[in-house]
Amino acid sequence: MIHTLLTYWNEHRWLIIACFTGIMLSVILFGNIVPLFVESGYLGRQIRTQQKRIEQADEWEATGRYVRDRKKRLENEISRFVVSRGQDTHISRIVRFLSDEAEKQDIRMTSIKPGPAQDAGHHVIFPVELAFSADYHRTGRFIHHIEISDQMVKVASLDMASPDMTASRLNVKVTLSFCYLKGI
Repeated sequence: MIHTLLTYWNEHRWLIIACFTGIMLSVILFGNIVPLFVESGYLGRQIRTQQKRIEQADEWEATGRYVRDRKKRLENEISRFVVSRGQDTHISRIVRFLSDEAEKQDIRMTSIKPGPAQDAGHHVIFPVELAFSADYHRTGRFIHHIEISDQMVKVASLDMASPDMTASRLNVKVTLSFCYLKGI
């Protein structure tokens, strides 16, 4: 039997070595190399998936910037709308308040000129220029009553002039700054 095996080996040595080598190469390929190809394919898919996610994140970031810019523009538009809408209400309230105070102090108003509203963060400032004619004491009482009122007001400037040295009435120009919170 050994003799038969040795004879078979001598006759078919290259075939046996080729088969054994083929089996070993198959084991090596399927055991080591093929999983590397499979894994590299998996890694390639993972890398492509991550690249897509990065691209989506970049798109989301750009969209986020667009949304933030749009939100800021809308807030500014709303703020301007509130200021302009509120300005009409506040100006009429200011004019009514000043007219009532002038009437109480027996002061003759010659003009009330509201200026443009000024946005100052959380509040809006409404400058108003008054011109009236009154004596010194009535002017003082008028200014005093405006300052102690429940209005948030500041006297920005005050000019008093007498038409002549003997006149008891003064020509007065006052610039007042009324302050209101936005949205009120």
